[in-house]
Amino acid sequence: MRFILKLLVFTLAIVVEAQEISLDGYQYFKNEGLWYVNDGKRIWEVNPEVITVKYKKSAMPEEIEALLQKLRFQVLHSDKRGYVDLRVPEGSDPIELALELQESNLTAMVIPCTFGKMCGEDPNFSSQWFHQRIDSPETWEIETGDPSAVVAVLDQDIDTDHPDLNGVIISSTAFAGPGGPKVHATEVIGIIAANTNNDTGVAGVAGGWHPSDGAGILHYQITNPLGLPVSAIVAEAIDQAVADGADIINMSFGCLQRQDIIDAIADAYNAGVFLVAATGNDDEDTILFPASSSYVFAVGGSDQDDHRAQWTYVIWYMGHPTYFYEGSNYGEGLDVVAPGITILSTRYDDEYAPPDTGTSFASPQVAGIAALLKSYNASLTNADIEEILASTAEKVGGYNYSQTKEYGSWNNEMGYGRVNAYAALASIPPENLTLENMSIGYDTVFTATNSITAGPSFTVENTGDVTFRTGNVITLKPGFTATTGSEFRAYIDPGLAASKASAPPVVAADIIVPATEEGLIPAVYSLSHGYPNPFNPNITIPFGLPEPARTRLVVYDLLGREVIRLVDERREPGYYQVVWQGRDAAGRNVPSGIYIARIVTPKYVKSIKMLLLK
Repeated sequence: MRFILKLLVFTLAIVVEAQEISLDGYQYFKNEGLWYVNDGKRIWEVNPEVITVKYKKSAMPEEIEALLQKLRFQVLHSDKRGYVDLRVPEGSDPIELALELQESNLTAMVIPCTFGKMCGEDPNFSSQWFHQRIDSPETWEIETGDPSAVVAVLDQDIDTDHPDLNGVIISSTAFAGPGGPKVHATEVIGIIAANTNNDTGVAGVAGGWHPSDGAGILHYQITNPLGLPVSAIVAEAIDQAVADGADIINMSFGCLQRQDIIDAIADAYNAGVFLVAATGNDDEDTILFPASSSYVFAVGGSDQDDHRAQWTYVIWYMGHPTYFYEGSNYGEGLDVVAPGITILSTRYDDEYAPPDTGTSFASPQVAGIAALLKSYNASLTNADIEEILASTAEKVGGYNYSQTKEYGSWNNEMGYGRVNAYAALASIPPENLTLENMSIGYDTVFTATNSITAGPSFTVENTGDVTFRTGNVITLKPGFTATTGSEFRAYIDPGLAASKASAPPVVAADIIVPATEEGLIPAVYSLSHGYPNPFNPNITIPFGLPEPARTRLVVYDLLGREVIRLVDERREPGYYQVVWQGRDAAGRNVPSGIYIARIVTPKYVKSIKMLLLK
């Protein structure tokens, strides 16, 4: 689907007379019954159905109610920052009503809603060349994605039944009402998390290695039935994504810069969410909002030659072609580029082709890499992810990266460079050491996927260099060293071997500890990822205490409501495993969804996410 605002601009340019109004610093003008706003860079169409207001603190509730009744407004939504969306009465002029609201002396801000535009096009080639360019296959040797990394996608409607999105969608919410095009969002989500290695269709950047074990997706439809983003609900969708536990938010669209969206983005960033957005396809040296926000990681597009993406498309009318020239927006605020030409992904109605072009499809590649980073090391902050992606980007295309910015050398058209997933993943240590073996046994050969070294205090009670015990505990022979790719002998505790015999041949070591005469005592407090995750119905949650401590381990839902207390007592030092059976305090089975396990001691607090899938 194509959104050609340039045609609107051309049409407006030949109108001699147009009604113009200034409102909150923007120039609005009317043409053929429709209002438009010029933000100094682009023309945006006004949505005639919604106006957003923020009342003055001095405004009394009875005054506000009288004003709304007089103007026949219906309240649609209000948020925690005081912004209120109002439904414009049918047949009324939205700008005239906005002026009346402004002149009432009750409002601090009046924002007519506008339609944004998606940042993607539709050429006709087919291949997933972008995976090779950003080194996805090499990255998947380290990490393929995990449901604990949750990506929120604000976009059009979606094909939730696509076979390559099996188990990917955690939830789908239609803020503007269901319906409308399903192509754009289905493509964006497929780029992030389409099932990988499942003998079906395409691969997502963080799609896991089997169905349902890649990054989880929260989908929010923010578009009207025509597929255009509705600016009045973008802030609401961002707030909801944060409340629903999103780690990452992808926004492959552009819209008018509004204060409520600015505030929602800032709140999301301060809540620890990594936000990424497409720069736009106008081939101009200014990037679209929300990518232009300082809290958002702005992603432009690159081509097969690692140059800034530029493309041509043609529209035929009555046998005559009209050519349009577009390209990735660039300039101040650009962070990185990712492949944005002929990107193949999942499509509506269980299809895959044709591929699409635009920065819409570069942004989700970066969101997918961010999900891999969170899957690999859940302790990374949004600032960490931003620095990793920017500092490991490749200086490609023969451009002069002569400017120095926060994360290194920078270029006006390419930012810090073209992203490289493998370089990003390889630059950080994992949260948990992972060792892989070909078969589970009492004494077998392992291969190290990360370098590991034993300190002088480590001892081993059995014949191997490494001993595995229940509770994800490992002990190493004194002086033992293994570099990436090297092999070593390991002894597996019989209990662990039996419990893992039918599981995939991967052992995750959350903690490496020395053995003492009194037993295995942790050096630090810890709360490790529960396993299996996703789970149904049971999940095991390991934690460790280096000293006696009053300990509380509580499960919460995403609204912050307590589900059950698993531990609430003084515990001696040691390693513990608690099994949650997916029930609340009353013994009732809880529904599918994301839950938070939180441990609290006088000296230590930590939370982990768990995904229950039934």
